[in-house]
Amino acid sequence: MISKRTGLFGLIVAAAISGPAAVAEEEGDAHGVGEAAWLEHCTVCHGRDGTGNGPFAPMLKTPPADLTRLAERNGGDFPAAKVRAVIDGRRIPIAHGTAEMPIWGKVWSDAGEREIGVRARIIDVVAYLRTIQK
Repeated sequence: MISKRTGLFGLIVAAAISGPAAVAEEEGDAHGVGEAAWLEHCTVCHGRDGTGNGPFAPMLKTPPADLTRLAERNGGDFPAAKVRAVIDGRRIPIAHGTAEMPIWGKVWSDAGEREIGVRARIIDVVAYLRTIQK
């Protein structure tokens, strides 16, 4: 019989070996941690509803994206891997231009969160974003 501890260890090892895509965003905590992180970190620019109407939006050079239409703009498929990469931000080449959006992977890592926690938080936010698609 496999204990819960052994099962969790296996999940952590699989995630470490395979990277952030190893744990599907459907497994994220969309309406717990994901929604809480969204409300705390994202709504100031993207708005509570995700349409880009947050209170800081008018102050930005580039308007925040309407995140409720990510799947629509991607032929009906929610682009989870791309969304994870943009939220993390640590692997997006500087050559693609400046970004007004914080590099959340670095922000959370610099705040002392371990890498597995940073990845889990990103997966949770992505799971939440999936729930607000139109």
